[in-house]
Amino acid sequence: MQIGILGSTGVIGRHLAPLLLAQGHHVRCLTRAAHEVPAGAEQWVADVLEPASLERALAGLDVVINLATSIPNGKGRGDWGVNDRIRIDGTRNVLETLYQSGGSCRLIQQSVAMLHQEGGRVANESGEVTGQGILTSAVVMEANVQRSPLDWVLLRGAAVYGPDTARDSAFFARIASGRLRPPEDSTRWISLVHIDDLAAAFAHAVTLPTRSTYIVSDDRPVTYDDLFSGFALSPPVNDAPVLNALPSFRVSNQRLRVTGWAPKHPDVFETMRASAQSTLQADEVRN
Repeated sequence: MQIGILGSTGVIGRHLAPLLLAQGHHVRCLTRAAHEVPAGAEQWVADVLEPASLERALAGLDVVINLATSIPNGKGRGDWGVNDRIRIDGTRNVLETLYQSGGSCRLIQQSVAMLHQEGGRVANESGEVTGQGILTSAVVMEANVQRSPLDWVLLRGAAVYGPDTARDSAFFARIASGRLRPPEDSTRWISLVHIDDLAAAFAHAVTLPTRSTYIVSDDRPVTYDDLFSGFALSPPVNDAPVLNALPSFRVSNQRLRVTGWAPKHPDVFETMRASAQSTLQADEVRN
């Protein structure tokens, strides 16, 4: 298939492009400026906020995967205001460009599972989605996609962890060493997904039924109590900052599992505990 990735330089895109290439697809990495791309992929300049740049960049594609965001990552990149524009105006520009081109291209659109805020209950795709503040644009974006006559697939990703993410081995090492405190309300829930499993879900969505929505998460939602007690090796130090926790959300991946996708990292503890301890030991050696 001819597949274009908008947002190919982001954390999901960097994991997804090599995966699609390995599956034998022709991959077009769409970036706002000239950028290095994986060997075997082609690089085109396109910006979702500049409609004129999209017409040629999206032409001839069988699938467009829209991962474009500007979510702050805690490392100096991203802007919430720009992210709102990308979600609303940028996604609308992509939808209109694909429609004007004949509407035969599949759109796989990134969204967030945090829109399922149903307290302690386990939520699935049939539940209500809601969001305020920085999540409002995701609700609007989803509504625009779902009203579109195009063939679309929405993937609502859980809170991502693993290499290159904000929740990498160094993050969990901070919990283990007591250099990060749990949030004040540590009974709230968080659903997680490893970056490799999230990328694999977008590759899998190339063949999923269209006009459908799926949650992408690992198998074990946890409370922040569970998360901190599962990694902690030392009590919190006196000046340790408190984690700024996400709104509580607890979701199921069952609908996506039925289609043949399954997380290779079903449990954050199984995946990250050893790497967090290795990072902690390396820090101790350096110090």
